[in-house]
Amino acid sequence: MEAAEVISRSASRVLWSLNAIPRRVAPQRNLNALISSKRVNTPGAAAKVYLNPTSMEAVKVVSRGSACAVANVERERRILRATAHPYVVQLIRGYATQRRVYLCLKHAPGGDLFGVLRDLGSLPERLVKLYVAELAAALSHVHKLGYAHRDVKPENVLIDGDGHVKLCDFGLSKRAGDGLRGLHTLCGTAPYAAPEIRRCGGGGGSGGAAAAWGCGYGTAVDWWALGILTYEMLVGSLPWPHDTPNAEPDYELKVPQYLSRGARDLVAALLEPNATLRLGAWGSREVRAHAFFAGMDWQRLARRQVRSPFNPLAARAAAAAASAAAAIPPILAPALAPAQTWNWPPSGSGGGGGGFGNGFGGFSGTGGFTWSSSGGSGDGGGGALSTGSVSSTLSLMSACASPCGGGSGGAAIGVGVWGW
Repeated sequence: MEAAEVISRSASRVLWSLNAIPRRVAPQRNLNALISSKRVNTPGAAAKVYLNPTSMEAVKVVSRGSACAVANVERERRILRATAHPYVVQLIRGYATQRRVYLCLKHAPGGDLFGVLRDLGSLPERLVKLYVAELAAALSHVHKLGYAHRDVKPENVLIDGDGHVKLCDFGLSKRAGDGLRGLHTLCGTAPYAAPEIRRCGGGGGSGGAAAAWGCGYGTAVDWWALGILTYEMLVGSLPWPHDTPNAEPDYELKVPQYLSRGARDLVAALLEPNATLRLGAWGSREVRAHAFFAGMDWQRLARRQVRSPFNPLAARAAAAAASAAAAIPPILAPALAPAQTWNWPPSGSGGGGGGFGNGFGGFSGTGGFTWSSSGGSGDGGGGALSTGSVSSTLSLMSACASPCGGGSGGAAIGVGVWGW
């Protein structure tokens, strides 16, 4: 089926509202809040994810007391072992003890998409275009392996250090059979569940639509969930309210007019209630051919050569530097003045040639401090210290404590950025 035909059929359902739906814009908070160095998990989730700071691996831990959770993590391990894709989370290793099962995954320092949307509200269309394309490539790869993910949502989309997405959490994934009607289990997350999951998930359909489509569902449910996610990234909210989780919405889609025509058509085509008419139901080629992805080089995308406009590490480094500068105590401001040159006491005084008599070597600097190991014959030679931030200044103060008190001198101190 041609993509244009799918789009035309889907567009007839769309209500082009005269009053545009406002884009939700959250306050611009520090992106460092998106990273947790201890534990990241959804409340009530059977699996808990920890960050190993020594290896920088995300370790998924499941108690063996839950047979269902163990079965899910074992299914995820099998799928990830067979999956090698640039936009799917990488499995490093897995092991088990008598009490727990562990999956070691490659850490994504940018956090998850849920945290990004929570802090930023909505995303620029240029970034949404890249993220949807990368997720479409990941889903296409998973579908070619014969699996349906069945739980595509912001919490299961990670952001790596370069600003690219990683699809994760394959615990609910399952072989899809013939692709459209091979699955019958009611599962997933309610706001992202396709109509066929709700109507046919229990093994028996209800209503004329269920009878027409047949009982069951397949990989098309992932394209529906991608449509919900696309809408959420563009607008900052879900297309339908989900105050009652088990209540099925009427699927009357209202698309904001401030979105581009291609974005509106893509959302409408992905959120087609009839699975057989949904964009992507017959393969990812029609998704790639959609007008929203005009100009996208899919071959370069597959090689991770399309640069992301969002770099989480750079954003966090800038935020950390700004936070550190704001936290400098006022009493230290003269010492950090960019044009200061420290050259006291005069040469020949004190306990060393041209240096301090209390264990310091030559102590001079412009735009910071330089603690030289040469010169100075007082109570101990100094190591090397170069600073440029408040954390370095505090390290300098602690390093000076020993020489000034008659100690044996300071060792070399290296200062780096710590936080993820």
